[in-house]
Amino acid sequence: MAETNFHYDEGEGQTLTVAWQGFWQDIQVRLGETVLGKVYGIEELLRGVEFNAPDGGRVRVRFAASGEGIGLQAWRDGVRLVHTHQAALRAVRPAVWALYFVAAQYIFLGTISLIVTFAPGLVFGTPNSWLLFLAMGLVYLGLAAGLQRGSKAALYAALGLYLLETVVSVGLGLALGTPPTAVSIVGRAVVILLLASAMTPLGILGSDNRGADSP
Repeated sequence: MAETNFHYDEGEGQTLTVAWQGFWQDIQVRLGETVLGKVYGIEELLRGVEFNAPDGGRVRVRFAASGEGIGLQAWRDGVRLVHTHQAALRAVRPAVWALYFVAAQYIFLGTISLIVTFAPGLVFGTPNSWLLFLAMGLVYLGLAAGLQRGSKAALYAALGLYLLETVVSVGLGLALGTPPTAVSIVGRAVVILLLASAMTPLGILGSDNRGADSP
């Protein structure tokens, strides 16, 4: 059975679910585990169907076949409900921007190193490391783009790579007698926490992707 979900009550974490089988057969509307009612065919769903909720509210669901927001839509007492897919993607944004920030750092360092390599008199820096910096920047850019689309694989790869990079960087710094600064440690900790914060919304996103919004 395919299904799609909407946030019904943010405070209580209730979810409004529209589930169906096959080509929009046996359409069922649930609030949590409570069945509010059934919709008998896609034609009825296109017109829109209303149900009474246990809390006294009025729930309306419909399938929009044209215009903006094509797909399943839901309202509670006239207020449009947010699709859990959309809410999850918004919750992932801080982690996405953290990855873009890391990527920008590497691309900046790669650009500086490239200038140093081919024009050593212009700036100070370490030559011959530009390729590594630019490659890392591009990798993080790709992971950020994947995470922005809701990819769990991109999140796990980014988190694993950044943790490995942090351990190697701190370890080499200590071995060479140049331990990382407090600012560097705090910055890395913030990035790791932001990446970790995306795990829960991506889990919601993954469970909600069991269904589709189009027949």
